[in-house]
Amino acid sequence: MRISMTMKNIIAVFCLFIFLISFTSASLGNVTRALPSQVVKGEEFNVSLIVNPNSSNNAYAIEEYIPNGFEVVNSFRGELNPSGTTLRWLDFVVLEPLTKTTLKYTLKAPDNDGDYSFSGSYSFGSGSFQILGDSSLKVTSAPPHLRFINPPKNITLVFGNSLNVKFEVSASSNQFNYRVNDSRFEINSSGWLKNKVTLVPGNYSLKIFINDSNGLENSTNFKVIVNKRTPVLELLINGEEGDAKVYNGTISNVSCFSDVSGNLLLKRNGWNISKFGKVINETKILPEGYYTYNCSFEGNSNYTPALVSVNLNVTSVDVFSPRITLLYPHNLQVISSGNVNFNFSISEETAVDNCSLKLVSENLIISPSNFFNVGNNVITTNVSTPNHKYRWKIVCYDIFGNKGESGIRTFYTRRVDNSGGDSGSSDSSGNSGGGQTISPSQPAIFFIVGEDYNVGRSVGPLSENSEVQVGLGDEVSSVRIVSVNPTGVSFSINDGDTIFSQYGKTTRVDLDGDGNKETTLLFTSTLGTVNLYVKKSNSEGNIHQGNDSSSDSEEDSEEGSSNWIIYLVIGLIVLVVIVIVVIIIVTNSHKNTSLTKPQTQSPPFNPPSVSPRLPSNSPVFRR
Repeated sequence: MRISMTMKNIIAVFCLFIFLISFTSASLGNVTRALPSQVVKGEEFNVSLIVNPNSSNNAYAIEEYIPNGFEVVNSFRGELNPSGTTLRWLDFVVLEPLTKTTLKYTLKAPDNDGDYSFSGSYSFGSGSFQILGDSSLKVTSAPPHLRFINPPKNITLVFGNSLNVKFEVSASSNQFNYRVNDSRFEINSSGWLKNKVTLVPGNYSLKIFINDSNGLENSTNFKVIVNKRTPVLELLINGEEGDAKVYNGTISNVSCFSDVSGNLLLKRNGWNISKFGKVINETKILPEGYYTYNCSFEGNSNYTPALVSVNLNVTSVDVFSPRITLLYPHNLQVISSGNVNFNFSISEETAVDNCSLKLVSENLIISPSNFFNVGNNVITTNVSTPNHKYRWKIVCYDIFGNKGESGIRTFYTRRVDNSGGDSGSSDSSGNSGGGQTISPSQPAIFFIVGEDYNVGRSVGPLSENSEVQVGLGDEVSSVRIVSVNPTGVSFSINDGDTIFSQYGKTTRVDLDGDGNKETTLLFTSTLGTVNLYVKKSNSEGNIHQGNDSSSDSEEDSEEGSSNWIIYLVIGLIVLVVIVIVVIIIVTNSHKNTSLTKPQTQSPPFNPPSVSPRLPSNSPVFRR
C-alpha cells in the first residue's frame, strides 16, 4: 500500500513537470519543421522551419542538425558550420516583437536508400526546446515516370474550322514520342494536335499516347465535338439592305447572297423565283403592290437551315410637290448688302432635282448647279443695292417634275458703311460674307418715311434714346415704323393729346398734327424698352437721326445746295418785281397829286423788306 502511494506520487510529479515544460514552451512560442515524407535519391528538396513567437518575443536562436549524407544546397539566411552538419539562425529585434515567419533551406538527398531522422532546437531567450513537426524522411530509388501535365479539356468546333491543341508531358527521359489513335488527326513531336482532313459535324473520341526510351507508356482521353455551321445570307433590293419602296414602272433588282454554295432558294410572295448557287436574283418591273421576298438555305449534313426576308412596296408615281420652308433672311429683316446665304428646308417623298432662288422685286432668277437634298439647303448670291427692299422665294422640282414653290418674304438692305466696320462680320443666323445684320433677338426700330415701302427711305436701326427729326412737307405726311423682333412689338405713341397703341411688327404714325409739338414714341419688346423722341420741324421733307448729319450722302448735300440756290433766285426775282411795282405806283400817285394839289414836302418812302422763307439747313431726304 505504501509502495503504491509512492508510485502515484512519482507519476504526479512527472506529469506536473511535463505540463510546466509544455506551458513554458507554449507561452514563449515554438518552431515547427515541415518535411516531405519521401524523396528520390540524389533529388533536391526544400525543408521549412515555421517560427511562431508570442507577442513579447524580440529574439530567437535556432539550430538544425543535418543528417549524414545530405548536402546543403542553399541555406538562405542560415549559417552553416564548416562540417556542413549544423544550420544556425539568430534573430535579434530590439524595438519591436518578432512576427511569424518561415525559414527555408534546400537539401540534396544522399545516394543511399534508407530512413533518416532530423532534429534541432530553438530558444526565445529563455530555455531550449526541441523543434516540433516532421522529423523523419525516406530516401528511395528514382522510378521511371511518364505523365501528362494538365491535359486539355474537350473542345467544340464549328464545321469548317481547324483543330490546334497543345499537350505537355513530364518524363524521366528526354526521349519520348506522341501518337493518336485516329488517322484523321495527327500530333507532332512538340505535342500539337491537329486535324488532317475537314471534320464533318459529329463527336470524335481520341486517345493520345506517349512512349519514352525506357519502354514506359501513358495515355489520356480527349474528345472533339464538331457542330453544323449556319450559312451567312444577305438579301438586297437595288444594292441596299432592308425594306424598300420603288415607283410603278421602275425596275427592281432583288439579290440573295450566301457565303457557301448549296440549296439556296428565292421566293416572292411564296412563289419560287430561283434556286441553287451562291448568288440568285430577280430583276423585274412589278405592278403596284406589296411584296415579301424570302431567301432560304435548306440545310444539309454540314449546314443548318437559314432564312432572311425583306419587303418591297411598289407604289404609284409621286404626284406631290416639294414643300419648302424659308429659313433666312427672316421676314422684314434688315441686312447689309453683299453676299447673302438664302437658307431653306425641303420636305419631299422622293429626290429633289433642282431649285432656284427668285428675287421677285428684281425679276431675277438664280439657278445654281448645287445638288439639293431633302432637308436644309442654301443658295448664295450677291445683293448689291443698299437702302433697298427685296422680295424673295424658292422654287424646287422633284425627279418627277412636280413643282414646289415657297411663299414670298421681304428683307431690306441698310446703307453702306464706307468705314468698313461691317466687313467680314456675321449675323445671328450664322451667315457670313453678307455684311452685318441686326439680330432678330435684339430690339431695333426702322423708320420708313413716306406712304409706301417702295417710295420711302429707311432710317435705322435706332438705338435707345435716338432722336429722329421729321419734316411736315406736303409729300411726307406719315412715318411707318418697322421693328425687328421675333415675338412682335408694342408701339405706344403719345403726342400730348392722344395715345395710340398697336402690337405687331409695323405701324404707321400720321404727321399732320401741330408741328410745334413733340411726339414721343415708346417702343417695348420682351427684351426691354427703347424711348424714341420724334421732333416735328417746319422743314419740308427733312428727316434727321441723332447727330448723324455727316452720314447723308454727297448727293443729298448737293441736292440741298441746289434747292437753296433755286429758292434764293426766286426770292430775288420776286423782290425785284415788288420794288418795280412799288416804284410805278408811287410815281403815278405823285403825278396825280401834283396836278390836283399843291406840292408839299413828304417824307421819303421806304419799301418793306421782304425776306424769302428758306428751309432749315438739315439735308433733304431722298425718296
